[in-house]
Amino acid sequence: EWFSAVIANWQLWIPFQFLNFLFVPQIFQ
Repeated sequence: EWFSAVIANWQLWIPFQFLNFLFVPQIFQ
């Protein structure tokens, strides 16, 4: 269903953005 697909997408997207936010500043320093 649409709702479960959105929830599953957020469960993958949020940790990915969090790791990306931690990792990117180290590259640009």
